Amino acid sequence: MSRIKSYRLGRSSDNAIHLVEDTVSRHHAEIVFMHSGDLYVTDCCSTSGTRVLRGEEWEEIRQDFVRSQELLRFGEFEVLAGELKNIMEMGFLAWVRAQASAPGGKKVLDDSKGLKRDPGTGELVEKD
Repeated sequence: MSRIKSYRLGRSSDNAIHLVEDTVSRHHAEIVFMHSGDLYVTDCCSTSGTRVLRGEEWEEIRQDFVRSQELLRFGEFEVLAGELKNIMEMGFLAWVRAQASAPGGKKVLDDSKGLKRDPGTGELVEKD
């Protein structure tokens, strides 16, 4: 019998999945990676909520199963559910750099400056 392990996600560096994003709560959600590749997501009474895109609508969730190919939103940070394991394993900034260097990706970010969200486009950009 295998044990189920949950991982905390949030802005605080003590989370297993540490998101450097101002709109993410310190301890935003808990994630369970299912053997199928899907996730079980629990919002931890975050300030800005946890949502999943289903069809054309963002659906607020408290606890729900989420398919790995579904788009999740924690605060204003959006990510494919299946990418959360990569963020946990690589670290957020390394993951952002990997996304940036992929074909069609955005400019590589400098770790020393940190990140912020561009209010006009919603993109993650280097802090000034």
